[in-house]
Amino acid sequence: MLSKKLLRPAIRLIAAGLLIWFVAHAATFLRGEDVLNGLLRLAQSPWWLLFACAGYSLAFYAKALAWQTLLPANVANTRDLFGYLQIANLINHLAPVKAGELFRFWALLKRHQQPWLATTTVVAGTRILDVLVLLGSSLLLAGPHLPLLIENPRVRMAGAFLLLLAMGVGIMWLLLQRRKKSGVTASRLFYFLGNTPRVLLAAWWTLVSWFLETVVLWTVLATLEVPFHWKDAWLVNNLTIVGQVFHITPGAIGTYETSMSSLLGLYGIDPTQALLVAVIAHAWKFVYSFIGGGLTMWWQGFGVRDLRASMETKESNV
Repeated sequence: MLSKKLLRPAIRLIAAGLLIWFVAHAATFLRGEDVLNGLLRLAQSPWWLLFACAGYSLAFYAKALAWQTLLPANVANTRDLFGYLQIANLINHLAPVKAGELFRFWALLKRHQQPWLATTTVVAGTRILDVLVLLGSSLLLAGPHLPLLIENPRVRMAGAFLLLLAMGVGIMWLLLQRRKKSGVTASRLFYFLGNTPRVLLAAWWTLVSWFLETVVLWTVLATLEVPFHWKDAWLVNNLTIVGQVFHITPGAIGTYETSMSSLLGLYGIDPTQALLVAVIAHAWKFVYSFIGGGLTMWWQGFGVRDLRASMETKESNV
C-alpha cells in the first residue's frame, strides 16, 4: 500500500494539473468580458438573487433536519446543525478535500460531547445518504430518456469520465484511511439497520435538500435567458454533485465546471454558453459559502483556531 507521504504529493500534483487544465480550457472557450457581463446580469436581478439565496439556505436547513433525524434525541437543535453545515461548506470551498466533514465531526464531539462511534457513524451516514439519494433521484429523472441517452456517444464519454474520476479519487481517499476494526464497521451497520424509519425520514430531507439546491442553476439559466426545463436542471445539478463527491481542488474547481458544462451540452446548449453557466453558478456558490460561513462563525462563536483544531482531527476518525 502506498504511504501517505507519497499519496499526498500525488493528489496535490493531480489537483494542480486539473486546475491548470481547467484554466486553459476556460480561456479557450470564454472571454473575461463574457463572464463579467454574466455576473453583472445576475447582480442586476435582485429577485432571482433572493430566490437563489432563500432556496440554497433552505437546502442547508433540510440537510440539518436530515442530520438531526439520525442523531440521538436532544443532542443538538436544528439551528446549531444548520450553522455547522454553513461553516463546513465554507471549509469545503477553501480546502482541496471535503475537510468540512471533519469540522462537523469535531463540532459534535467537542460542543455536544458525543461519543466517537456515534459521531462518526452519523456524519458518514449523511454522506452515504447524499450519494444514494442523488443517484436514485437521477435515475428516476433520467428514466424516460435513458435508452436515447445511452446511445449518445457523448453521454458514454461523460459517464466514463465521471465514473473514472470518482473511482480514482475515491481509491486515493480510501488509501489514506487507516483500516477500521471490524467491530466498529459492524456497529455502524447495525445502527442504521436498527433505525430504518429514521433513515428513511433522513433520506426524504436529503432529497428535499438536493432539489432546493437546484435553485442556483435555475437562477443562472434564467438570468442568462437560457431556456431549460426545471426537471432537466435538477438532473444536471444532481449528476454534477455526484461528480465531485470526492474532490481534490478547493470547492471542486474544474471538476464542477467540467461536469456541469458537459451535461448541459448534452441538451444542445452551446459549449461556450454551457461553460459560462457552470462558471457563474459555481462562482455564486463560492460567494455564498464565504458570506454564509463567515457570518455563522461569528454568530456561533467559532474562530480560526477552532477551524484549525477541527482540521487536525485524524482523517481515520471520519
